[in-house]
Formats: sequence, C-alpha cells, structure tokens
Amino acid sequence: MHIVRVGLARGETGRRWSLPGEAVADLIWAHSRREDGVEHLRVRARPDRIDIVFFLCVPEEGSATETALRICRRLVAQVPALRGWVLGEPSCRTKRGNHAET
Repeated sequence: MHIVRVGLARGETGRRWSLPGEAVADLIWAHSRREDGVEHLRVRARPDRIDIVFFLCVPEEGSATETALRICRRLVAQVPALRGWVLGEPSCRTKRGNHAET
C-alpha cells in the first residue's frame, strides 16, 4: 500500500472552491479507473487549497506517485470548477504491515 499526498492550489485564474471535501472525494472516485488502484481517500477542501491523501495498491512507489498525479490532472482537466487550479509537489510513503516507511 502506498500513501501519496497531493495538494491542489487555486491558480491566478482559478475560482475559489466552495464545496466540502466529500464532494472532491466523490469527483476523484468518479474520475478514477480500476487500474489506478485507489483503495481509500482523505480530502480536506478549503477555498484556495485542496489536500488529497491517496491510499493506492500499485506495485511501486514511483507508479503510485504518477498515478496520484494522473488522477489529479484528470480531475483538473475535466471538472470545470477546478480549471485554473495547479498541482503541488506530491509526497509518497509505503505502508508495510502496521508500519509506514517514508
């Protein structure tokens, strides 16, 4: 299991976000594909920033980071309310058993 944190920030042309984190989570699920390996999400939404934590079942840490970024790019491209938002630098850690490694 890989845990990837990605932040979205409102760019200069983006509109302020006014929906709760649950709405963002629903949009992520709607724009995720089975092969993305999304097992769980945590989302915190604020007017100028959205923080997303993906729990992904993919073979490698690098592919987990790329998967999370691909989902976020898909979201920004396809959800009109997120046009003009930009992705921050992701961070990833691997969870093995009961412990997480960074």
